[in-house]
Amino acid sequence: MIKSIYIPSILYFTITFITPCNLSGQNKTIDSLKSIVEDSKKHDTVHIKACIEIASQAYHSDVDIGFYYTNKALNILKSNTSKEVSNPLKQNLEADAFSLLAEMYSYKGIMDSSVYYFEKAILTYEKNNRERKLANAFMGLGSVLDYQTKNKEALLNYSKAQQLFEKLNDTSGIALSLNNLGTIYYGQGDTSIAIDYIERSIALNQKMQNYEQLMWDINNLGNIYLRKGNYNRALMLFRLALINDKNVESKSGLAYTLKNLGNYYLKLKILDSALYYHQKDLELYTQLKNESGIALSNTNIGKVYYEKGEYKKAKEYGERSYKITSVLNLGIRTFEVAGLLKDVYRKTSEYQKALYFTDLWVQIKDSMRTVDSERASLRQRMQYEYSQKELIANEQHKQELQISSEREQKQKILTYATAGGLGLVGVFLLFIFNRLRLTRKQNKIIEEQKAFVEKANHLLADKNQEITDSIKYAKRIQNALITNENYIEKHLKRLMKK
Repeated sequence: MIKSIYIPSILYFTITFITPCNLSGQNKTIDSLKSIVEDSKKHDTVHIKACIEIASQAYHSDVDIGFYYTNKALNILKSNTSKEVSNPLKQNLEADAFSLLAEMYSYKGIMDSSVYYFEKAILTYEKNNRERKLANAFMGLGSVLDYQTKNKEALLNYSKAQQLFEKLNDTSGIALSLNNLGTIYYGQGDTSIAIDYIERSIALNQKMQNYEQLMWDINNLGNIYLRKGNYNRALMLFRLALINDKNVESKSGLAYTLKNLGNYYLKLKILDSALYYHQKDLELYTQLKNESGIALSNTNIGKVYYEKGEYKKAKEYGERSYKITSVLNLGIRTFEVAGLLKDVYRKTSEYQKALYFTDLWVQIKDSMRTVDSERASLRQRMQYEYSQKELIANEQHKQELQISSEREQKQKILTYATAGGLGLVGVFLLFIFNRLRLTRKQNKIIEEQKAFVEKANHLLADKNQEITDSIKYAKRIQNALITNENYIEKHLKRLMKK
């Protein structure tokens, strides 16, 4: 059956919004929260919030603890002392408790109760405009309706959740929506579209490093390839999920991966390996008190023993599974185990029981044919919506490419202009540098010539001084040797008188 592959992942995706991965840190937080609950001096609001937080953290590993503290929160809200809690806050806390109860009932496989409490929570969230909580509740309700093969209702709730996540720009929520829409398409047999949605979810979770949600994505993608017969790729994805499980320390995730590996080996008739992995996932589902998971594991182990020809053990595990599915009214799980038991009882010659489970199997199958006809029309509508979304996405992509091209062209022009401007600046700077270097060279020559001229002037002045001094000295000698002019003039006048 298709749904047996995907439903656990859808339900647990809702849980991952509030469930921590670090178990040791989780225990410390729960212990501190319990001390708050026991402190009578604390306000009722604090007690209620602490109870809800304990439940949200604990139920993934012990659902009974989750139910205990959620009901404790609701009892405080209903008590007289809770009058100190304001009415809008009381409504919101009550809605949170209802949402938590819905998740826990889906975890146990009690789907009708899960739907009831999700719808109660949604009414309050819509009334008080709590969009993020509302988106998560729509997603959770969609997963439960999907499990019940109510595809139209599931798709409606998934679509509402996706619209709110996109409005809130919640990438994690968008990734979750893509995964769940992928499972819807997978349920309609549109594997290529399902792969596209889940791969988009994987890309978002890788980008956010949201390893817990990534684990479920990888498992879901592996299941698609397993159904397509691409066994190598399926095994590679399951092993990758197994490595990722160890990093996030999620028991539910590990159980889901082990179940998928068991299914892989059962498909290939490697029965000892199939038995090993299904026994391991049964241990984990038992620890988690996940009734739906326990029923599925028992059915799968019964199938392995049937293939091995060990019909007594196959009957034992099949009857264990049916005991759970009949009490919880798990339609798909009942169909799977009825298919096993009708064949087992034939082998053990218990024909009355074989007839009973054959009738049950046919009855469920007939009811599913009605669902299949609804699926056919739903598939056409979904393919149309998908093609419209693809057209819109392609048009947006073209516009983005055009904008990107225009942006690149503008960037090129700006780059060329900048480069040209820088080139001109470079040429100008080179010119200035050359002129500066030439000016410095000319100044140096002028300084050298000036120094030379000054030196020549000093030498010339010195020579002039020497010549002047020589002339003066010669004149003094000459004056000393030549007769005084007055004396010569006096004697000339005397001689003339004679």
